[in-house]
Amino acid sequence: MLSSSKVDILLLTTPAQHQAINPAVELHPKRLQKWISSLPASDVIATVKQLHSAISAFNEMPLDVAERFKLLEIYNEAFESIVRNYDDMRIRQLRITVTQRASLAEDIMWLYLELSQGYKIIVKDYYENGSNLLGDSVLAASIFRSLELISLGLLYAFRLRATTPPLAFLEISQLYSLAERLDILEKRIRIAKGYARPPSIADLYKLIMLVSVADPYKLDPIKIESLYYALQPFASYCLISNSPDTEHAQFSYSIFLMEDCMPCNEANVESNEYSRFFHVYPALKEIHAWKEKNSKAEVKFAYEQELCLLEEFLQVFFPATSISLPHKTRLMVGMSSCHNLLSTEDNDIVKGLRDTLSVWSVTRQRGHTCKISGSTNSKEGLCVGELVTLLPEDNDSENVRKVIAIIRAVKILEDNRYCVEIDCLSQHAMPITYSVVENNGSAVEMHLGFYIPKELKINPHATLLLAKNSYQSQRRFAISASNHFYTVNAKEIVRETPLYTIFRFNVVTNDRKAS
Repeated sequence: MLSSSKVDILLLTTPAQHQAINPAVELHPKRLQKWISSLPASDVIATVKQLHSAISAFNEMPLDVAERFKLLEIYNEAFESIVRNYDDMRIRQLRITVTQRASLAEDIMWLYLELSQGYKIIVKDYYENGSNLLGDSVLAASIFRSLELISLGLLYAFRLRATTPPLAFLEISQLYSLAERLDILEKRIRIAKGYARPPSIADLYKLIMLVSVADPYKLDPIKIESLYYALQPFASYCLISNSPDTEHAQFSYSIFLMEDCMPCNEANVESNEYSRFFHVYPALKEIHAWKEKNSKAEVKFAYEQELCLLEEFLQVFFPATSISLPHKTRLMVGMSSCHNLLSTEDNDIVKGLRDTLSVWSVTRQRGHTCKISGSTNSKEGLCVGELVTLLPEDNDSENVRKVIAIIRAVKILEDNRYCVEIDCLSQHAMPITYSVVENNGSAVEMHLGFYIPKELKINPHATLLLAKNSYQSQRRFAISASNHFYTVNAKEIVRETPLYTIFRFNVVTNDRKAS
């Protein structure tokens, strides 16, 4: 039995309410619907900007709860018919620049969050006034809408490979916590659209958490929204409790109700009124059973897309193979430091560099993902998406094995210590230098990067890891590696982080030795 949080506080951000009437804000439902219908649906950039301006001004108006909710539902319906139709595929088809495309996607993300502000105003009003909280359908619907819109904003952040919006995880956990205290977690929200059955607040919270623990920044951006919908029938099988699952600890995640952080798979997290444990193993079992049932030839064609998405999702939790790390490791942070370390062939120099690095403990490893804890005096910050290199702690090995990895999450502990979640990329990565080949054939400015070789079941294709702003599809690069020159064409992206892009490539020319 869950014990409800006793924290007498609700941490939600809402805009200030201005008493003065803004004549530019339309408060008549039919006229508002008419104005929304007149928006240029074919010009989504203009439509998004106009909606954002209107909703932002509307949220600053003091209104009766019933009136506010009715008008918010009209805006939300506009999202259903206009904004949500612009998925990644349609945005990519627009005749706009790459910069405009990225800006539009970010504007849509913030538009979802702006609309969520209106519903959060209702939630805070109910909470602070304390009138008729239990069983109120408007309150439950407003909590659900707030949670849904913030979740959709998070999906856009995952698809953009952007940092998650500030306070997004704190606020969805606060909304969950409030619903838990009011005993309306399982209340079915009849007004919700796009679900196989009327969802509950608990269903929706479990769904966005399930996507969040599946390493969304590693997934193909185009697939993230489809995965979100493919996981809907299974999210409700996840469990949330006050204690960890000791039998399936690797599938048990900590949720911190008073912190702005993603759920994390950590050992030795204390159970208290501010934390919950999110257990995904029951959902994984259901997904596996459904996949087995619908993989038969006679029905497989009907579920081809879902089967592919769910297979990729399961591989996050049950990887085919892994890179094994020692219990103690040393950590080098940042492209320039890692490049310098891996460019050095003299083992004595490598061991000397290693001795200057602090020792980190590998607290948990599952497949290519692991948790490490320790401290660093590195000048380059520990941030999501940064490159790191891990070396064994001791000096015994004649041939020191070095693993490059990408930071997935960072949590600051006491005494300047950190808990860092990383994805191991390769233990055979090769440092390279590269430059962009211009249309006239010149290639001048050199930059640092890595070649990641093909490794069975770890990296199915050879890739390049370069600075994020370097990549463009079909762009030509001049590469220098191990005293050889190569010219390559960039192909599709395999993975993006806020700092780097990993992509496949075609070799155009090779084997021209460097002088």
